[in-house]
Amino acid sequence: MRSMREIHDALSAERDVLVDELLKQVKSSIPFYAKLSEAQERAGAVQFFEYIIGGLLDDDRGWIQDWVKLVLARRTTQGAALEDMFGVVRITRRLFSRRILADGAQPAALSALERVNEILDDLIGAAPAAFQRRMDEAMQALTEVEERFQNLYMRAPTMMYTVDREGHIKATSYRWLDVLGYTREEVIGRPALEFYVEETRQRLVEECAPRLQKYGLVLDLPAQLVTKEGEIVDVFHSILAVHNAWGELDRYIAVFVDVTEQLRMEKALRESEERWRALVELAPLSMCVQREGVVLWVNDAGVRLVGAASASELLGMNIIDFIHPEDREESRRQVMKSVRTGQRLAPVDWRVVTLHGELLHVQVIAQAILFGGEPATQLALVDVTARLLAEAAQRREDAQAKLIEAQEETLRALSTPLIPLEKGLLVLPLVGRITGDRAKRIVEELASGVVEQQASVVILDVTGVPEADESVAAALARAAQTIRLLGAEVILTGIQPVIARMFVELNVDLGGMTTRGTLRDGIAHALARCDGRRRAWAG
Repeated sequence: MRSMREIHDALSAERDVLVDELLKQVKSSIPFYAKLSEAQERAGAVQFFEYIIGGLLDDDRGWIQDWVKLVLARRTTQGAALEDMFGVVRITRRLFSRRILADGAQPAALSALERVNEILDDLIGAAPAAFQRRMDEAMQALTEVEERFQNLYMRAPTMMYTVDREGHIKATSYRWLDVLGYTREEVIGRPALEFYVEETRQRLVEECAPRLQKYGLVLDLPAQLVTKEGEIVDVFHSILAVHNAWGELDRYIAVFVDVTEQLRMEKALRESEERWRALVELAPLSMCVQREGVVLWVNDAGVRLVGAASASELLGMNIIDFIHPEDREESRRQVMKSVRTGQRLAPVDWRVVTLHGELLHVQVIAQAILFGGEPATQLALVDVTARLLAEAAQRREDAQAKLIEAQEETLRALSTPLIPLEKGLLVLPLVGRITGDRAKRIVEELASGVVEQQASVVILDVTGVPEADESVAAALARAAQTIRLLGAEVILTGIQPVIARMFVELNVDLGGMTTRGTLRDGIAHALARCDGRRRAWAG
């Protein structure tokens, strides 16, 4: 007959065999344990059997509460049910019963079996209470989490509401109430569709509901809400279908993003872009946008500038192809500097070759901009070809005028010489146009010469005057009158028909004035007059 000590020692010796058998049966009969690591479970099973075998000799069972608490915490975290753990106890009871009674139902064996059953019964008895405590703790933690969630839900700076399966509002965030202008009491229990415009209601029913039913989620659906005051609020909202533990639909949670201001800004931006586009499209100034040399946009004036049929003909072309080969490198450097610095390129001059080969001179201003959301360069081009040609023509005219003026100055210096042929006889040959200033100068020099030379005869030759008008005829008449007033005789030679006609039309008094057709005749007449006077003075 074996004693309790002998039974204890025998079970201790067979512990590893018992553990192997326990793990084998547990994994085959309880699905939860089938997925666990055998190495980890073996360590726990060895400790478990150590406690049971040790209990045959030691009545202290204080370890049971700690063991149950430890195992429950671990197993519930892993997802085990209480029934799974009771299954382990049942298998353990059978294993120890067979081993202890293997040699028959001896008194010591029965006592040992009774003690094992007491230990296992204590474990089973402690498990529900421990499990309940565990559940209570979990429920308390869940309640705290739920409260934190509700607090976060209510105070989140986002518009949110929760509706039941029938679409009635069960909860809202403060932000949702603030934006729409309602109190919580005014919205709880009301159909959520009442707060949308009609178009959004139809979209929710016709589009959103089927997608929610199929996928359980709808993201970024454009919608319009109506505030208590009747104002429209533009939103993007996402809706999530929430199911309970049994997989049944429980509620819907909707999250809104207020995009009213964003849409207003986008609308203002579109309107601004449309105004800009309308302005530059109709502007007489040639404009285009390029990125890395490729033409992205060009207005009508730019199309006409290079001789294209339409803007589409130019899109995608390289702008460098329109620049004169000698200007390409410098123009590329200028544009790249504008792109790199983001600063406007001051007006620069380029030579542009049109599609028809015509050479144009343009003045260019470049500015770095965003086009289609990416960096680009806007060019404004002014055709200055006509201006440059006009300036060149003006320069030629100015140069010609200066040349003429210099020639006239030379003529003035050469064409008013008083030539003394002999004492008392002066000849003034006039050459070139006679202007007002020159006429005045002629009169002054004649008066001075007659007085200085004490001339009695003055020959005024106009053979070299190419053209005459009223002012020229009047100037000649004044010159003749000046000579007569100074006491000298005037001989006018080389009068052209046009000058003679002007004298007649102006009623110029030619009395006391001698005229001859040529300078030679005038000189001959003057010399004869001078000889006659000398003889008269001599006699």
